[in-house]
Amino acid sequence: MAEPARSEFHVEIKSSETNAVDVLAEVSGLSKQRVKMAMQRGAVWLTSRGSCRRIRRAKKMLRGGDELDFYYDEKVLLSDPVTPTLIVDEGNLVVYYRRAVSGEITVQ
Repeated sequence: MAEPARSEFHVEIKSSETNAVDVLAEVSGLSKQRVKMAMQRGAVWLTSRGSCRRIRRAKKMLRGGDELDFYYDEKVLLSDPVTPTLIVDEGNLVVYYRRAVSGEITVQ
């Protein structure tokens, strides 16, 4: 299967005793190594018992009823983060300028 350049995968976990990497590699067709890299960079979210949080641990064990959301964008995941420039540091207030990547606007 060809690796997707930009895709979203939403998976509902049916049984316990499985981990996020195995499930996402099977569903997406990506290698486990590529899924782990995406997880470390924040591309995977877990909804469990009503709360949604980002997961980065590759071997995170899942429970029945959990939902995984995998947002894979090869261009974003392989790019280096832009280094922000310090403009003002007033102790309580710090202002940075961080240029947007490829014309996209980012709000922090």
